[in-house]
Amino acid sequence: MAPRGHLLVLLRLIDDQLQALGLGRLRRRGPAPTLSDAGVIPIELAAEAFGHDAARDLCRFFRR
Repeated sequence: MAPRGHLLVLLRLIDDQLQALGLGRLRRRGPAPTLSDAGVIPIELAAEAFGHDAARDLCRFFRR
Protein backbone atom coordinates (compact mmCIF):
# COMPACT_ATOMS: atom_id res chain seq x y z
CA MET A 1 0.00 0.00 0.00
CA ALA A 2 1.34 3.46 -0.90
CA PRO A 3 2.10 5.91 1.96
CA ARG A 4 -0.92 7.98 0.92
CA GLY A 5 -3.12 4.91 1.39
CA HIS A 6 -1.69 4.38 4.86
CA LEU A 7 -2.54 7.97 5.76
CA LEU A 8 -6.10 7.48 4.57
CA VAL A 9 -6.47 4.33 6.68
CA LEU A 10 -5.02 6.15 9.69
CA LEU A 11 -7.38 9.08 9.08
CA ARG A 12 -10.36 6.74 8.99
CA LEU A 13 -9.34 4.89 12.16
CA ILE A 14 -8.81 8.12 14.08
CA ASP A 15 -12.04 9.62 12.79
CA ASP A 16 -13.98 6.51 13.82
CA GLN A 17 -12.46 6.59 17.31
CA LEU A 18 -13.15 10.30 17.78
CA GLN A 19 -16.75 9.75 16.68
CA ALA A 20 -17.11 6.82 19.11
CA LEU A 21 -15.78 8.94 21.98
CA GLY A 22 -18.32 11.67 21.22
CA LEU A 23 -16.01 14.50 22.25
CA GLY A 24 -17.19 16.94 19.62
CA ARG A 25 -14.72 19.49 18.30
CA LEU A 26 -11.46 19.39 20.23
CA ARG A 27 -10.52 22.97 19.34
CA ARG A 28 -13.19 25.35 20.54
CA ARG A 29 -11.68 28.85 20.18
CA GLY A 30 -10.46 30.91 17.27
CA PRO A 31 -11.45 30.83 13.63
CA ALA A 32 -13.01 27.74 12.09
CA PRO A 33 -10.24 25.31 11.11
CA THR A 34 -9.65 24.22 7.52
CA LEU A 35 -9.03 20.61 8.57
CA SER A 36 -11.05 18.53 10.99
CA ASP A 37 -9.51 17.28 14.24
CA ALA A 38 -9.41 13.81 12.71
CA GLY A 39 -7.55 15.24 9.72
CA VAL A 40 -4.83 16.96 11.72
CA ILE A 41 -3.96 14.07 14.05
CA PRO A 42 -2.78 11.60 11.33
CA ILE A 43 -0.76 14.34 9.64
CA GLU A 44 1.02 15.09 12.91
CA LEU A 45 1.62 11.39 13.58
CA ALA A 46 3.02 10.86 10.08
CA ALA A 47 5.24 13.93 10.40
CA GLU A 48 6.70 12.61 13.66
CA ALA A 49 7.21 9.17 12.11
CA PHE A 50 9.12 10.72 9.19
CA GLY A 51 11.14 13.00 11.48
CA HIS A 52 9.53 16.33 10.54
CA ASP A 53 9.34 18.20 13.83
CA ALA A 54 9.09 21.80 12.62
CA ALA A 55 5.84 23.12 11.17
CA ARG A 56 7.74 24.50 8.17
CA ASP A 57 9.21 21.06 7.38
CA LEU A 58 5.83 19.46 7.86
CA CYS A 59 4.11 21.83 5.40
CA ARG A 60 6.88 21.37 2.84
CA PHE A 61 6.65 17.57 3.16
CA PHE A 62 2.89 17.39 2.63
CA ARG A 63 2.94 19.87 -0.28
CA ARG A 64 5.25 17.49 -2.17
